[in-house]
Amino acid sequence: MFVFSCKYVPNSPVKETVDSILKHHPNEKIVIVDSQSDDHDYYKLFSDYDTVEVLYDINKHRVPGAFYQTCKRYPDEPYYVNLQDCVLIKKPLQKFIDSENEFVSFAYFNDVIHNEDRQEYQYMQRVFKGTKYILPNPRTTFIACFGPMYVIKNSLMKKFMDSGILENMKSTCKPDDEMGERIFGLLAEQEGYNPLHFNMEGDIMSKWNSMLSNNLEYFTKKFLGRT
Repeated sequence: MFVFSCKYVPNSPVKETVDSILKHHPNEKIVIVDSQSDDHDYYKLFSDYDTVEVLYDINKHRVPGAFYQTCKRYPDEPYYVNLQDCVLIKKPLQKFIDSENEFVSFAYFNDVIHNEDRQEYQYMQRVFKGTKYILPNPRTTFIACFGPMYVIKNSLMKKFMDSGILENMKSTCKPDDEMGERIFGLLAEQEGYNPLHFNMEGDIMSKWNSMLSNNLEYFTKKFLGRT
């Protein structure tokens, strides 16, 4: 199953995203979780698509909420490919889906945990609270999961779900969404799948110009300037 959040805007490439998935994975179910779009009419774009489902009015928590709600609704899928609604697939991802690895990031980047007085750190504290996972101390370096976009197997999704951390990811703003990249990187590392070693494209910061010029191997990223 492929899944992504959609905050629809007039220049949204969401149909291109879906078409790119089906070009390389023609039989895949695709779940689009609307994230409080002002315009809901985009569902009509998929009226003739047999494997595409658009879910409305179930997600108040943006990007991480979309993944959580999908896993609640479809808890028994063998794998989930979490994307963005502005990312187009350029080639099949089947080798990553078929791999024994439980988690593969599309790309990674190096980062540093924020200081305690930052809202980003306080959000991450709320997310990690009461779970088995550990939030590193401020100023600790770590590897983040770009997007966050990843292939995750059901077995690992269940670990995240059972821990309560997916439910805790109640994003209400763009900075919270961005912490999702950090959180999934930390979670994957603590489960033995550090994105540094389990990824498709490598270090996205070193390939930023390649991404902007559409020269990555596996995906095209379009920037929409949303908040």
